[in-house]
This record gives sequence, structure tokens and C-alpha cells, in this order.
Amino acid sequence: MYDNNIDERLYETGRTLRAFFEGFLGVEVPKKRRKSPKKEIMEFLSDFQEVIVRKDESALEQMIDDDFTLVDNTGNVIDKQNMIEHILSPSPGGINWNEFERNVESAKFYGNVAVLVSQFQMRGNFEEKDFSGTYRDTNSYVKRDTGWQIASSHISFVSP
Repeated sequence: MYDNNIDERLYETGRTLRAFFEGFLGVEVPKKRRKSPKKEIMEFLSDFQEVIVRKDESALEQMIDDDFTLVDNTGNVIDKQNMIEHILSPSPGGINWNEFERNVESAKFYGNVAVLVSQFQMRGNFEEKDFSGTYRDTNSYVKRDTGWQIASSHISFVSP
């Protein structure tokens, strides 16, 4: 069984060993500026949200895995190309976010895969229909040589 916290513990172990070598032995250890996987994924989420608002097609292509699948709150299955088309569509037919605030409730890491469960508030519309409300999603991310990509998403509406 894979330990979900292994990456965080290895990161902290490295910091402890650095302090030992530098503090007790007087040996300078070059700093390797590695971010924790959780910090990396949180930065990815922030960047991804900005890319969606800017409707940056090139960045969307890089940040969404080629095999991406979204199951929305009505049960529709959307692939990468359809997702990008919806995001890039001009008003009034495309996706338009006026407000988006995410709270990550759970982040689990399995090597180069991350699974996040979040609750979020959003205001906006799609094809001129309001979709404002509170939602919960489960997203899977894969870390590639070029960085993190969203691989799958399932969104559910949270009843008031």
C-alpha cells in the first residue's frame, strides 16, 4: 500500500538532514529548491484558474492531459477538446466565470499522481444559463516532465 504522505515526509527529512550537516558538522549543503508536491499542485490550481479566465488556448493545451475526462453535475462526459472549446467560446455561448473560490478538502499523492477533493463556490454561466452555486469535485492530476496536468474531474452540485 502506498503511503499518501511519503512525499511530504521525504521533503521534511531532507530539511532535517540539511540542518544536521550544516549545524552540527559545519558542512555547507547546497540548497535544492524543491517544492513539496502539495505546494506544486496548489500553484498549478491557481495558475489553471487564471488560464481559464484569460482563455489562454496554448496554456490550456499544456495543462489539460490529452486523455482528460470531465463528468459534470448533470452527468455529461466532456473530453479535452470539448472542454477547451467551451472555455474559449465567446460570450454568450461559452463558459463565463464571474467568481470562483476553491477550498481543497483533501489532497492525496501517489508518486506522480494527485487526487484532490474540493468544495468551491462559483458564479457564472454556460450557454446563457446560470450555474452559480456550491459544488464539490474530485480531480486527478498527473505530473509529467513539463509539470502537472489535470487528467480527470467529476463535479457535483451541493444542495443548499
